[in-house]
Amino acid sequence: ILAISFLIFSVLLTTAAYLHHVWVAVSVVSLLAIASVATHTIPFALVAAWFPEERAFYLGILNVFSVIPQIIDTLYTGFIASKFGEPFLFLIGSIWALSASIFALYSLPDRATELSYLSTT
Repeated sequence: ILAISFLIFSVLLTTAAYLHHVWVAVSVVSLLAIASVATHTIPFALVAAWFPEERAFYLGILNVFSVIPQIIDTLYTGFIASKFGEPFLFLIGSIWALSASIFALYSLPDRATELSYLSTT
């Protein structure tokens, strides 16, 4: 589900770069919100399920590694927007979301592994 959510996020960010009508933009942003909810809640739910004893510690680490890229993005987005235009920022976000989708698809353990881990704790 997480990989699909990132993929939807990537596709919607790509289309957001080329929007010219307000009603289409509102529709895309509404769909982005649904995908965004999944991308912001599923990782925290997975960490809480995988590490029940040390939940606070690992949720804190996940939160830090969620915020650091946002801080780093503020350092270069103004330059990119001034050089290439604001729609280019949507395309960069789309590339990052697509790479997150591939990462989630191939690097997260499958459901059987997750369930066997949860049943032993």
